[in-house]
Amino acid sequence: MNNESANRRKYIRVGSTLLIKYRVLDSKDFHEESVTHNISGGGVKIPFKEKPQAGAILELELELLKEQKKIALKGKIVWIKSQPKNTGYPYEVGVEILDIASNVRTKLSNYVQYLSRHDLLREAGREGGTGGSNQD
Repeated sequence: MNNESANRRKYIRVGSTLLIKYRVLDSKDFHEESVTHNISGGGVKIPFKEKPQAGAILELELELLKEQKKIALKGKIVWIKSQPKNTGYPYEVGVEILDIASNVRTKLSNYVQYLSRHDLLREAGREGGTGGSNQD
């Protein structure tokens, strides 16, 4: 990601695999399960089996592992990218979170920060475990 893109982001984004259920708002029985590719306080990247319509509104249910809780969200599909068909999920979809209560956004942002710190600590452990010195 270039500096301009990083500067435009309002929320920290981390790679994370969390269980997510989604439904296109105007559909009757369309419920799918997937896992996130990354997440932030403002959006989520999700692999899809079927190509959705850009601009579609989704109902989302995201499972926060650390909290062992599910949060309900509403989001809008803002971009769609084709992926290799052999993955089983030929589309990757960017969803912007809409109409989120401030306490839910805070919970989500705190969870993302937790994941970010966990990733940094794991990376530091890998670097320290390569036989090099752990000195500052």
